Amino acid sequence: MNLFNSKKRKEWNENHILNWSKPLEFNKSGFSNFQNELLTKLSIVLSELKLSFETEITEHSDLNNENIKVKLLKLNLNENSRFWIYHDMAELEINSKHEIYEEWGYLKPEKLISEYLKSTKKLLKDTKLEN
Repeated sequence: MNLFNSKKRKEWNENHILNWSKPLEFNKSGFSNFQNELLTKLSIVLSELKLSFETEITEHSDLNNENIKVKLLKLNLNENSRFWIYHDMAELEINSKHEIYEEWGYLKPEKLISEYLKSTKKLLKDTKLEN
C-alpha cells in the first residue's frame, strides 16, 4: 500500500513541477508569469465590483535562495482588506478572514488562481451584504 501511495505522490510531484515551470519563470520586469496572470484576473474582479485599490511593490530575497530577489505585489483595498501575490503563492485578507494559497497545494497554477478568485468574490460579496 505504501509503495502505491509513494508512486502516486512521485507522479503528482513530477506533474506539479511540469505544470508550474512556465508560470514560475520571471519576465523582464522581475515578476513571475504566475504573478502577472493572477494580478490581471484579480484586477478584473475588483473592477467588476467597482472596488478601487492601491498597489504596493516590494522586493525580498527568495526563501530558497537568498541571492535571488523576488517581487511581492500587495493590493490594498482598505485597512481591513489586502491581497498579496508572491512569485509562487498568494494570500488574502478580507475583514479579518485570512487565507493562504500555496503553490504545493495545487497541481496546476490555474486551479490555485481559480480557487483564490472564487474565495475573493465570495468574501467580498459577503462583506458587502454585512455592510
